[in-house]
Amino acid sequence: ERARGGSGQHRCGVHAGLGRGRAPGGGDATGVGERAAAGQQARSHAGLEGAVHVAAPQRRQEADSLDAAERDRCVDDRVGGLGGRGPPENDGDRTADRSGRIGDRTGGRWGPRLPWMISSAVPLGLSMTLMWWVPPFADPWRFLWFVAVAAIFQSTYSGVNLPYSALATELTKDEKLRTRLNAYRFTGSVLASLLGLLLGAALSHQGAPGYLQIGLATGLILTFGSVSSALGLAPAAARCKRPSPTHQALIPQLRSLKTNGLFVRVVAMYLLGWGALQLMQPVSIIYLSDALHLPHRWSTFLLIPFQISALAGLWIWNRVAAQRSRLVALQVGGCGWIVFCILALVLPALPVSGNALAAANRGQLLALLVTLVLLGLCAATAYLLPWAFLPDAVDAEPNHPAGLITAFMVQIQKLGSAASVFLLGLMLSWSGYEASLGEAQPDRALVMIRMSMGLIPAGLVMLSLWVMRDWNRVRTRLSPR
Repeated sequence: ERARGGSGQHRCGVHAGLGRGRAPGGGDATGVGERAAAGQQARSHAGLEGAVHVAAPQRRQEADSLDAAERDRCVDDRVGGLGGRGPPENDGDRTADRSGRIGDRTGGRWGPRLPWMISSAVPLGLSMTLMWWVPPFADPWRFLWFVAVAAIFQSTYSGVNLPYSALATELTKDEKLRTRLNAYRFTGSVLASLLGLLLGAALSHQGAPGYLQIGLATGLILTFGSVSSALGLAPAAARCKRPSPTHQALIPQLRSLKTNGLFVRVVAMYLLGWGALQLMQPVSIIYLSDALHLPHRWSTFLLIPFQISALAGLWIWNRVAAQRSRLVALQVGGCGWIVFCILALVLPALPVSGNALAAANRGQLLALLVTLVLLGLCAATAYLLPWAFLPDAVDAEPNHPAGLITAFMVQIQKLGSAASVFLLGLMLSWSGYEASLGEAQPDRALVMIRMSMGLIPAGLVMLSLWVMRDWNRVRTRLSPR
């Protein structure tokens, strides 16, 4: 839109909400068969989970070239949850419920999950590409076009995301293998985000043609990743555990989930932990540039060490969970997350503004880098461990409705993201924050930025640990079900 001489509002407002999705009886697999299933699932998950997130990091880079007034509007849209985010997300939420419940009732020799993944792959990739193309017609038709494309994207994303997420529960009963499958899954997510940064750096400066190339690349990745994942999983999915052929009506099923203490705890823990992570991510660039006085481009690239350390953290906590337990991994990682959030709260601004490598800045710059790396290592628990605990909640249900329970987790993911970003917008607006002021923010705004990066996420993580304190006792009580 900017390349066509427009204001950039469509790119900031509409696209800010479109690229997120951000983005499973036969016999049980055991012994050698279980490991084979795990290997196939791992290869598929590593390439598929975050394919939609390839496009997401570009949005941060788009703001770099906006003037102050445009950046204010972009912050309003991204932080306040405006600009077309609502309808697509709501449509995707309804589709998630339907896809999860209908998926549990889907039959066939490939099981209940793979037909959904294969049938959704092409429209998913096509809709991702179209979201990066600016149509030649004017509003309101252009706005309606983006709403329609976003609705298709969210629906088909649910058609791919929910089935393969449910497969992590159904392919094996082994707790360690389930955790490892999810580690591979989120490895793909983080790697895709890093790939998105590279695509943005290489193509976004070309304007509209560059954005279209980004859309084409990410659309191909989504389609190829979905189809290849489904085909690679076909042999294992054909013999993995399936939902009970006896299906409950929706209302009785929801009542059963309400009394499932494991499900309630996983949902509450995920809402709190994911909300903390999603609160930190949008405020991080504001925190680095306006509170710590880093140049804006430095602020963007300093997020790469955070992502790389989160990638390493996935495998650290996977190993801790395998050697000790998932609960120990959650408690150790969560406590570390709280400590480094508090440290981020009190880090001082750089003494010399505008020149990050000035001699007077080097000590504090090193402290900042170490804090971000360790914060990423600990925050990786929000990616991995909620999904590692989820299979216990599925197993506690007599009919094993993995699709329906996975759909609830996706709903919680979206709710945590939307609530965190919306509340952040309200808090920044109340504090007097204005993007055009840069480092000259009022003191109240700087305090709010630091609290959003440190104290508030630390409190949410602390609550999530409290929710999970009696997990082992509840699991033992419900295991005979």
